[in-house]
Amino acid sequence: MKRFFQISSLILALILCAYTFVACNKDVAPAETEAETETETEAATEAATEAPKKALDDTMFNIFFNKEYVCAFVLPKDATPVEKGVADALKDELKKYTSKTIKFIDDSASLDEYECVVLIGNTKYEESKQATASLGERESTAFVKGNKLVIAFSSYPSGVGVVKQLVKDMDTSQRGQVRLALDYNELYKALPEIALLPDFDDANKVIDCGEGTVMRYFTNASAAAFEEYCRQIAAYEFEKVSEREEKGNIFATYLAEDEYIYAYYTAYKSEIRIITGPIEAYLEEDYSSDLYEDKTPCITSIPQPSGKQAQGYIICLPDGRFVIHDGGLPGNDRVYNRLRELQPDGDIVIAAWFISHPHNDHYSALIDFVKEHSYDEDVILERVIHNYAHPEMYNINGSAGADDLRDDIALLYDTMDMYAPTVPVIKAHTGQIVNFGSVSVEVLYTIEDLLPKTIPNNNDSSMVIRFTIEGTTLMMLADTCYDSGPILNNMWGDYLKSDMVQIAHHGMYPSVADIYNSIQAETILFPATVGGVKDYVKTSQSWASVMTVALGYAKDIYIAEQ
Repeated sequence: MKRFFQISSLILALILCAYTFVACNKDVAPAETEAETETETEAATEAATEAPKKALDDTMFNIFFNKEYVCAFVLPKDATPVEKGVADALKDELKKYTSKTIKFIDDSASLDEYECVVLIGNTKYEESKQATASLGERESTAFVKGNKLVIAFSSYPSGVGVVKQLVKDMDTSQRGQVRLALDYNELYKALPEIALLPDFDDANKVIDCGEGTVMRYFTNASAAAFEEYCRQIAAYEFEKVSEREEKGNIFATYLAEDEYIYAYYTAYKSEIRIITGPIEAYLEEDYSSDLYEDKTPCITSIPQPSGKQAQGYIICLPDGRFVIHDGGLPGNDRVYNRLRELQPDGDIVIAAWFISHPHNDHYSALIDFVKEHSYDEDVILERVIHNYAHPEMYNINGSAGADDLRDDIALLYDTMDMYAPTVPVIKAHTGQIVNFGSVSVEVLYTIEDLLPKTIPNNNDSSMVIRFTIEGTTLMMLADTCYDSGPILNNMWGDYLKSDMVQIAHHGMYPSVADIYNSIQAETILFPATVGGVKDYVKTSQSWASVMTVALGYAKDIYIAEQ
């Protein structure tokens, strides 16, 4: 029985094989079948090989796809330790996304088989050489040009810095893909040994703050980490020129030959901000002068057009010079005429003109004044002090839209370059204090405290400063509002207490009401507003909610001239 089963199984198998052969070759010659089978096999193999390539996005520079790197990573044949170190940093950073290890080749190898390449350091290729030659000290760059991603650097810290930024900028939104935009271009400026400093979380970013100023910030930081950061800066031959602590916030300034570093720690948010900029934009601690006569200090408003919303104030310094805050709208030479009333004879010397933010009812009087009086021998403007962000950091809608704002920002710089090229345009930072003889100015908020968030309202970019004039304190809030008000209050609290306060944004925006509980000013300065203060107070619920708080402390109110 067993033998019969084995024979039967063998016969059945032969019958099935024969049937299959006949069915597959019905009406087809054997030679043709063989040829077609080979063709189909080759086509299938080719299709399988090209499948990943067809799936690549040709609108992006592809780096990693389908669990493999799809480009060559190229180092110079005789790579320096710095170049090898930056390459290792790139390998480590990418491994976080891909779990794959990069294999480097040197630039003596042929790249013909690769559709795209990553050039690291000063390779033999022209793109690398040109990029490397263009870099300044501690600078680096990463950009896509055709089928090449070029990574060039002048030092190890700058190289690692641009690699970290590059990897953070990569598009990993599609599963299993890592890629860059075809127009990707990053210029990076490293702080001393930036790569050796701690990365506190993934939110760390380098931000272009405009006019050569760059900010790097760290979240989830500590005061101890800040102190260590500062120690490393000092170790690299940056001279510490100031350090102070207030309400748990720490501020420190360092100078080198051609640049400054301003570092500060914000206690309530546990954040570190490190700002580096050109030395010509550095705010010094003292601009005192003994060249001028003694006068009684005072503050006066600058007249504004009737019924218009605007802000401008003049502070008379004891040494006879002036400090101007904003200035207001242009026309009729209002600033000069008021200055000449205060200084009937001799030179008009403006020790500093502070601009709070790029809204024309605050800054355009400066533009008008510089155009009109830059060549007057009896008018001396010593410096302009501001803090404008890079235009891309403003995300503004409405009447003061982003396009108009970019024009406003450019107008300040363009006007100064054309009419007053020797007058320094200085960038102030939160926590700095500057002295003009016996009058001091403390910077309590700048737009950098809000960054990296894009700015939804230009008023939130208002720089807040406080004057101390022979013991009397005057808080200038400019147009502080929705986002900036809470930051200011949370950062400083009752340290904001002042004798006098300029009401924020002409009395609008109730979200800043809490600030007045911290300031507790007995004297209020009310800027010019639309239609005049009396009508506005009667009709505006927004103003009423602020006025209730502010008037709870006020004994005197001074309304600006219109």
